[in-house]
Amino acid sequence: MAIWSATASVLWKPLENFSVKLGLDFLDDYMSPYYGTPLVPISYARSPMTGVISSSTGLALDQVMRFNNYNVGDALLSTTQFMPTAHVVYKPTSEITFTDDV
Repeated sequence: MAIWSATASVLWKPLENFSVKLGLDFLDDYMSPYYGTPLVPISYARSPMTGVISSSTGLALDQVMRFNNYNVGDALLSTTQFMPTAHVVYKPTSEITFTDDV
């Protein structure tokens, strides 16, 4: 599981009462592909766990299967995210300020 992230921003202030800040957030991560223990029919469970879940369809967690990983061997769960942002501030007077975040 590797995670790589970075954040950068630049501020442009052409006038004393006007500024624009542009930013970019980047995240690249690889998560664990474990999805949990499957529910099985209670008649199939060799050692049903009680008090953990309730099921109206007769399913249960089997204590024997609890630590088995049923995921495919080459599972890959990853995301790459880019989040651009812009923050604009205009202050025409000392009492009035306009801001916009995108």
